[in-house]
Amino acid sequence: MPRSRLGPGTPGQTRPEPGYIEATYYIETHIDVQQAAQAIADEQSTGIGQLGARGRTRGLQPWTARVVLLEDLGSASDNTVVPYALDKPLYASAKSPGRARAAQIRIAYPIANISTSIVDLWNTVGGEVHRQGYLTTARLIDVHFPNGYLDGFAGPRYGLAGIRKRFGVGTRPIFCRSSHPAVGHTPEATARLSAEVLRGGFDVVKDDELMTSNSRSPFQRRVRRVVDLAARITDETGEKKSYVANVIADLSETFRRAEFAADAGVDALLVSPAIQGITIASEVASRTDLPVMCHPTWLDALTRHPKFGVSPSVVLTLQRLCGADIVPMPGDFATAQSDREADRHCLGAAIGPLGMIKPSLPFIAGGKKAGDLALYLRTIGSPDFMIIAMFAVDGHPLGIAAGAREFRAAWEAIVRNDGAGGRI
Repeated sequence: MPRSRLGPGTPGQTRPEPGYIEATYYIETHIDVQQAAQAIADEQSTGIGQLGARGRTRGLQPWTARVVLLEDLGSASDNTVVPYALDKPLYASAKSPGRARAAQIRIAYPIANISTSIVDLWNTVGGEVHRQGYLTTARLIDVHFPNGYLDGFAGPRYGLAGIRKRFGVGTRPIFCRSSHPAVGHTPEATARLSAEVLRGGFDVVKDDELMTSNSRSPFQRRVRRVVDLAARITDETGEKKSYVANVIADLSETFRRAEFAADAGVDALLVSPAIQGITIASEVASRTDLPVMCHPTWLDALTRHPKFGVSPSVVLTLQRLCGADIVPMPGDFATAQSDREADRHCLGAAIGPLGMIKPSLPFIAGGKKAGDLALYLRTIGSPDFMIIAMFAVDGHPLGIAAGAREFRAAWEAIVRNDGAGGRI
């Protein structure tokens, strides 16, 4: 496969040159792949293409993105999305398309365009890339930061170690149930179900993402009931029991609910970056001093297609930069059909080296079972994660408390059998 270097640097470099952030993409296009790559760089920086731009780019070089790596991957097998042609010279060869070609490209964006704004960063590396009609596929694979750039970000206030301390769980996975039914129950009914799972050995109960505020379950009444319940079960069992309250709402209402929840004594807050804005975790944390948990609502629309959108690891990296203490792994993470390389990248985004920024606690959810706990441990390599389980707990033939006890028993069996405290 032909490979060409466009610009300074070393192929495969892990760090961009000072002053630049680099983003790696997979694209497919019916136009020349080098022309497509340059067009993306132009579109996402100065916006002035090479065609007909004579005299208009003077003085703009420090602000202009550059293609620094291009790997032509040959013919593409299909079109992920249908191309379209605008009345622009760039699109001329897309009007009568032949077979598309695939390429992996890397573009260097001047930090001068971005500073340390997460919103500007997200807008620059993504923005209108997927809107370009000459592309039949575009996926943002990775973002690379130069040395020192990440010093401008605070990251999670608590992080993995701080969450363990706050939730009172030392060296095992943290077990959590998402409250269901999501709608239709009163706060008192929600508290009764939460009591069962906490008495059975779970550490945390959290509001479902759809559990906001309605006439059946007003937010303030529900928060008071579940906070009081968690405190009582803590006293009964001698184990810390915690509650994560959902504050996904319009922004002004989010901040009102977050401040009420903090005053009421909740242990953490649930937000949705894809709905509320990418910086919602830091905004809520700054107003409450509470840990923040990100929910993946709407994120699969961006991440699930393997050739379009953005890789989950990029989203996780940005959530961590934005101060998320607890972050969601993809739905197929640590399952029999998951891509182990993708799992590794997602885990690295959550807990791997990222400047001086604390690691976030990853959580896994979606059909998680006590019998698969060893698989989750092997995938992650340690017990530093949260499991959110509902169906496996609620569906236990002996009831919710027994379903919760099964997870604790599975962990105790692993510790007895391997003698390594779960570190595999």
